Amino acid sequence: MYPILLKIPLGPVTIPIPGYGVMLAIAFSVGLYLTIRRAKVERLDPENFLNVSTYVILAALIGSRFFHVLIEHPSYYFSNPLEIPKIWKGGYTFYGGMIPAALVFWWYVKKHRMPVLQSMDISATYLILGMAIGRLGCFLAGCCHGKVCSFLFFPISYVTTHPDSFSRPLGIPLYATQIWEAAGNFVLFLFILWLRKRKNFHGQLVAALFIGYPIVRIFVEIFRGDDIRGFLIPDLVSTSQFIGLIMMIIGFIVWHWARKHPIPR
Repeated sequence: MYPILLKIPLGPVTIPIPGYGVMLAIAFSVGLYLTIRRAKVERLDPENFLNVSTYVILAALIGSRFFHVLIEHPSYYFSNPLEIPKIWKGGYTFYGGMIPAALVFWWYVKKHRMPVLQSMDISATYLILGMAIGRLGCFLAGCCHGKVCSFLFFPISYVTTHPDSFSRPLGIPLYATQIWEAAGNFVLFLFILWLRKRKNFHGQLVAALFIGYPIVRIFVEIFRGDDIRGFLIPDLVSTSQFIGLIMMIIGFIVWHWARKHPIPR
């Protein structure tokens, strides 16, 4: 575990560089670079994708933090409001960032008259790759950890004794759910790349993401051990699993609608 990769002393102040933040920066950078390169291949203005990325990143960061503070662990932050801006300590949620980011992306492409579904397909392809990289950041921080590993199902586990790690309990093998999800996301990325070569209509790739990611997430959630993420039905259906089901339904709707209303390529 490397919750803090290094600390930079600046006079009386020491700036911590979190492992999660570094991986998140790598994820954004790689995703943006590949998205812009793909936009050029599909003869869309790469500058539009560069511009919208700024709004999307801000919306995702604010939304994911907001969702964590108000939905997953409100009592803690209401009692300790000074902890809210300490983003280096972790505390983000994928769905909390995805929803406002998607709305901002939709608004931008409509405003600038970009082809909506085609633009979403390009972005979705590398979004899932960024999510795979981001989950490695979760592993460094120890957040999004699994339950105590019984070795009955998957022997992929880890033990941490680092006091700053979010993984609990310390010194006991836990399911490496962060690695599982990173691997699942990467496999989904490869599938979407494969599907892109056989693409029949715009919207097909983003629909595949909306259908495929919840499958990975719903499975991994079964083995998650961080209870602060919230439950719709205690110890049975987590908030993320419920949102994932809604996301899948939206994915099927987008797939069906886009297939019935193809846009000339």
